[in-house]
Amino acid sequence: MKLPEVEYRASELREISALASKVQSAHGEYPPTTWGAYFVTELFLKFAVHLKSVVRLLPDKSYRTVDVSALAAIARVVIESREAIIYFTQRGLSAEEKSFRMALYQYHYSKEYSVVLNRLGFDDLNFFSDWNERSLRGNRRQLTSDKYFQQLKPKEQKMLLSGRKAYYWRGNKPAPKFISADHESALYKLLSNHIHSSPLGAAGNFGSKAPLGRDHVAFFAIEVLVMYSASILQEFLAYRWKLGQSLDMHEKQFLKRALKNNCIEKWIEQANDA
Repeated sequence: MKLPEVEYRASELREISALASKVQSAHGEYPPTTWGAYFVTELFLKFAVHLKSVVRLLPDKSYRTVDVSALAAIARVVIESREAIIYFTQRGLSAEEKSFRMALYQYHYSKEYSVVLNRLGFDDLNFFSDWNERSLRGNRRQLTSDKYFQQLKPKEQKMLLSGRKAYYWRGNKPAPKFISADHESALYKLLSNHIHSSPLGAAGNFGSKAPLGRDHVAFFAIEVLVMYSASILQEFLAYRWKLGQSLDMHEKQFLKRALKNNCIEKWIEQANDA
């Protein structure tokens, strides 16, 4: 069976990257005034850098990629970037839960910082170690005194204090509306295999015409990057609405079209009908 041809939306991804850079340049004019806005902006700026990197990995005119696994890896990072931004911009949360999410995020930062410094062998009297230990104690007090945290079960509290999670949804994680849950799960698994030295990831760099071969992995990764990146820009600009003024109406309409045009589902339908 011959699979339908894929169309790489490379030009759209380049345009989205340019729009992210445009917003990135404008953010200095409107600095965040709350911790929530600061964290969201921090995550967005990290995402904008990823897009600049991924543009260098896009397929050439022969539809080959320099490193399809690197393309897939950044695509998975962008999925997680969207989840992180949604975590802080999610609508309908109580003030208590918003406060808890920020407290947990700050605690996780200090906890991970401490672990890395300790394993690198930094002495406890070192300036950076001492500064972070004081920060860690303060962030722990902030988290444990948080009203939402105190309402959690002891088992949950213990798990969060271990530093295992920077984000804790408690079943309150909204699913994206632009892709089905099964397709998102399948793509996340495929992209994850390319991050790790697993056989599916290794084989996926070859077998260009196979369903999960090089050409199709590149197609899936670019589609993920287009859809999730467009969604990130929409969510971020809705939250930091002053920065939304940096894009004009046509650019915002472009993002809307890029998000709605789910080429993966269309390709799967054609493949099943072949």
